[in-house]
Amino acid sequence: MRIKLIMAGLLFGIAQENCAQNDADVQRYTANYFSGTARFQAMGGAFGALGGDMSGLHINPAGVGVFRFGEISFTPGYELNTINARTNFIEREASKSKLVVDNLGFVLANPIDHPKWKSVNFAVSYNRINTFNDITRLTGETTALDGLTGDFLVEAQGIPLDELNNFSAGLAWDAFVIDNLNFDDGDVIDDGFYQMGFDSLQLVETIQTAERDGRLSETSLTLGANYDDKLYIGFGLGFQDVQYESVVETEEKALGESSTDLNGYRLIERLQSEGLGVNAKLGIIYKAQNFRFGGSIRTPTVFSMTDNFNAEIQSRFSTAPVIEEAISDAGFFEYRIRTPWHLMGSVAGVIGSKAIISAQYERIDFSGGELRNSNSSADTDFSFENEVILTSYTASDIFRVGTEYRITKSLSVRGGFAYFANPISANEKISSENFDRQEINFGLGYRQATWYVDASFKRAKFNELYNYTILNQATLDHTQSVFSLTVGIKM
Repeated sequence: MRIKLIMAGLLFGIAQENCAQNDADVQRYTANYFSGTARFQAMGGAFGALGGDMSGLHINPAGVGVFRFGEISFTPGYELNTINARTNFIEREASKSKLVVDNLGFVLANPIDHPKWKSVNFAVSYNRINTFNDITRLTGETTALDGLTGDFLVEAQGIPLDELNNFSAGLAWDAFVIDNLNFDDGDVIDDGFYQMGFDSLQLVETIQTAERDGRLSETSLTLGANYDDKLYIGFGLGFQDVQYESVVETEEKALGESSTDLNGYRLIERLQSEGLGVNAKLGIIYKAQNFRFGGSIRTPTVFSMTDNFNAEIQSRFSTAPVIEEAISDAGFFEYRIRTPWHLMGSVAGVIGSKAIISAQYERIDFSGGELRNSNSSADTDFSFENEVILTSYTASDIFRVGTEYRITKSLSVRGGFAYFANPISANEKISSENFDRQEINFGLGYRQATWYVDASFKRAKFNELYNYTILNQATLDHTQSVFSLTVGIKM
């Protein structure tokens, strides 16, 4: 019974993502897919043992010690995100594209007068960690009782009118999507019992458009040193920034002639989330002849989050030509998120002066994330949401491999692959789909003594379960394509 309650809580959290703080927030800001410099992306992000790359510093800060010269670089990118939404009724595909900044940073290389300690270097770099630019369009068909109207009814049942949630069931009551069951001479009897505007067995069509915009990025301050060109150590402070916006429009309308006065309605939910988080990183790289070994650890990132949200419902009736509209007040909530630890180990081999092969393993235990109170929400109880995270999530194992081959002294070709194991173990209990994420990458680089240009292409594919109502589920097939170009100058 306890497992069933947790599973129901997970599905409810997905369906109500725009309305409340839940496990989806922790999962969204724990997932670190890392865009970055074109060279970093082309090699699958496997830079933990290599260093010398502006984005690699965000995984292993020891990489800053590998730089022999000062450097500044800029990496713009173009994202194309496509989602094919599959329901039991129909498949619908939608795409969204955007120009982004994947990385921007500089390194100051400071040689020192010491027989063993070669340099102490410092870097400031900005890197895009996760992106939320996409759009989902889906269509489903069910009975009214099993659809969104039924969700409102279940939420409201047994609760006095003045205690209904003003962003969901209370809003539905204002728009006559649900109504009181009992009346006395036309007056409402507020006994906590309600009925739907549709007949419970009425077939309804659900059409939803969910558009997201935003990103999770990190600005890192990194300090590292080079000992005898063999040992590199580094420390970094990461300041992560969340910008997330979501607009979800859900329309539910009668199929055929409605047996009641209600023909249909549209629910519009808007959410804007902003947050700042802080973490620390410690890393090491050791070079032994043609091999390099790297390891790093990153502390949990603690975010201070602010959500602004509102909702409205527009209802249509057969006997009233005017649309009935109910609009919520503006909602505001402050809270905190703590993400799990991030561990990394890497090995790389240098083959003569022509080729590099690198492999990397990372581990993030998503079940270690949690929601926390802020000072303004000290009485909020997140125990159920945190129990859902602990029970329904697991550790994600991440594997990256990359290679670079120097065709000429100036021109190099690169390739890479990245694999992210599904962190939501509960999904595997309710679906046979594969929810792991896979990335294929390749690119080119051209380098001169004082400048360089790199280009890359990354293609990622993964599936996601999405509950557009509590009982109605879609499978989202994600395809993300990223084109990046890095221009760098050595000083």
